Amino acid sequence: MFHDILFLILGLALIMAGGNYLTDGAESIARRFHISPLVIGLTVVAFGSSMPDLATSAIAAVKRQPGIALGNVVGTCIFNIFFIIGACATCRPLETGNISAIDFGVLTAAGTVLLIFGLWKKHKITRLAGGCLVAAYIAYMAYVIIFNSKP
Repeated sequence: MFHDILFLILGLALIMAGGNYLTDGAESIARRFHISPLVIGLTVVAFGSSMPDLATSAIAAVKRQPGIALGNVVGTCIFNIFFIIGACATCRPLETGNISAIDFGVLTAAGTVLLIFGLWKKHKITRLAGGCLVAAYIAYMAYVIIFNSKP
């Protein structure tokens, strides 16, 4: 049990250090290439911080455990929206800056679309629906880069 606690503490410390390096690196990229911090946050940082979720969900999907794959994604979104934003705002009020109602709307719409796709065909998210979700993400990233690229 001692080893488990030690590994937990070590893992948390490494995650915190990695998060610090990720945000410092993202800020450096934004400055060097004159890219808006919003674009970096919505692309590089979001992608980097979602890699563990992608790996977990992909492994669960390959192992035919869709409940874990979807539970991981939905649980992470709910945790990030309520707990992470709430805890950060409790420490210091968060200014939304350039994040628009469209950005928050995309988050809400994505959750709604996922729910609709999940209920559409016998509670399955089909390959076509998955492709549509990926295409929607790519379209949203294009929107973010095109319309928010000024620093």
